[in-house]
Amino acid sequence: LYLIKSFQGVKPKHIPTIMDALVNLIQKDDFLMTELYLSENKLKTDIHNFINALGSNQHLQVLDISNNMMGDIGARLLAKALQINNKLKTIIMDRNLITLQGYSDIVYALENNYSLRHIPFPLFDIAPSLKNHPDKADSIMRKMQEYLHRNGSGVKRQPGQGFRLQQGFLFSATHQLIDKLVTET
Repeated sequence: LYLIKSFQGVKPKHIPTIMDALVNLIQKDDFLMTELYLSENKLKTDIHNFINALGSNQHLQVLDISNNMMGDIGARLLAKALQINNKLKTIIMDRNLITLQGYSDIVYALENNYSLRHIPFPLFDIAPSLKNHPDKADSIMRKMQEYLHRNGSGVKRQPGQGFRLQQGFLFSATHQLIDKLVTET
């Protein structure tokens, strides 16, 4: 499904409704979408519930969420989803205003994620950190590449590693609000 630049010209008040429908769509067991391109939409916080719902999706393998300005909160939600999701193979996510802290959260999640194999180098997001904190940025990006390489080489998950989510699990509005508040503090 290609939704690249699809939100241009859409009134901001309608975007949450569209994103809620997309969340409901990816959470359906009988919706077998394997690729979603949601790039260049500058959704900011409107993409957070979608990212949060990725944990329960059992079909999506390729996701492009680049240039949506989701920030470190979006990265933390993505990290949480990656601890559960065992189907995603590729995520394209540059130009999201993610700092080293956000990438550090993603790297932490990749420790127990054995399915994700490809994240193109986030040149735009990481460039400021390479100037200000080159050693730390290099360390985080190398660790991310190590985990992705491990996953591409066929190493399997050890028993007891990772988390599992029941199929069809839906976050209630209250749970989503509490989770959002917790991630903001």
